[in-house]
Amino acid sequence: MECASQREMIHSFLQRLEQLDVGDRTSLKRNIGKPITKANGAALAAFYKALPKDVGTWAENRYFTVACLTCLWKMDDVPKSMTPFEICLKKIRSNGYESFDIRVRAIIDSEWDDEDGYTAGKLARATKQMRQRNLVPDFAVLLEDLLFWNQNNRTVQRKWAKSYFGIDFDNDHKNTIMEV
Repeated sequence: MECASQREMIHSFLQRLEQLDVGDRTSLKRNIGKPITKANGAALAAFYKALPKDVGTWAENRYFTVACLTCLWKMDDVPKSMTPFEICLKKIRSNGYESFDIRVRAIIDSEWDDEDGYTAGKLARATKQMRQRNLVPDFAVLLEDLLFWNQNNRTVQRKWAKSYFGIDFDNDHKNTIMEV
């Protein structure tokens, strides 16, 4: 599948999620962090109302995870411009929560497994932290990242590690100027 059609499917999916009624969104929210194989009937019904028909079964659990995560926010609370997930993680860390590094490393080290829900659970806990701090991740980019999570070259994990642990040149430069 080419990137353009994949992005279109992702945006179509997220728009359909926005259109779900409160009951459907609540059902999805109650299943946050669970793999699709452990979801209850109400969550599955809500999920399949929004899922584009061309999404392969191999990707459904990743779409389900993002569907549940988006439901932590009321649609009225979501700004038009959102921040990539890994940058939201870094903002949590910069707010004095440096022990968060251990959690981020656990996410980066994980392999996506549709049966155990380990990575989905870790993402759910991190997303709840974001919600508490009024940070809204870009769910379209997150879903794209999850679709490529298990690639051999670990491009997504390297991107997240670089964004989270890498030196912020602007802040590093300001500190150097202040020390002089």
